[in-house]
Amino acid sequence: MKFVAILFGLLFALPALAQPTEATLEAGMRLYKTADGGANCEHCHYWSGRGWQHNQLYSTVPAGGPSLEGSKMTREQMIEMVSCGRFNTDGFIMPMYRGEAWSKEHLCWGQTAADIKPPFAKPLWGMRMLNAAEVEAVVDYIQAVYVPGMTLGWCRKYFPTSPKACDNMSLRP
Repeated sequence: MKFVAILFGLLFALPALAQPTEATLEAGMRLYKTADGGANCEHCHYWSGRGWQHNQLYSTVPAGGPSLEGSKMTREQMIEMVSCGRFNTDGFIMPMYRGEAWSKEHLCWGQTAADIKPPFAKPLWGMRMLNAAEVEAVVDYIQAVYVPGMTLGWCRKYFPTSPKACDNMSLRP
């Protein structure tokens, strides 16, 4: 009986242990980028994932993203952050990238847009809306490439036409 319980538990744990494929990570990388219809993550988190404070070129909202290296967020927390975005009283935002976010169908942080009370507000829309699979691909890419720190191999994938751009970077082998 104990063996059956262990086997049953393992069956439910297996999907959580599944690693994203190389194709999923490459799709996530394309979505992370600004060019070619990407979601523009690199604008605030930089191409290396190390964060970047940009000027107010597009709005008066102070913006810039923290480094993704060493993030302690779980996959589920990061999916909610990318889907729903975040707004704080200092005016810094993480845009939301899911069109149905903050609705009864897709609660964000346990709330709908109607539940938000000032001084908080619903985050701004991202540059491009993503579907659930695209959000997961971006998060899988971030967690596989940026959280542990970008490698030289991934840097060269990021810059396929100029791989020498990676040569003077302090990257993992």
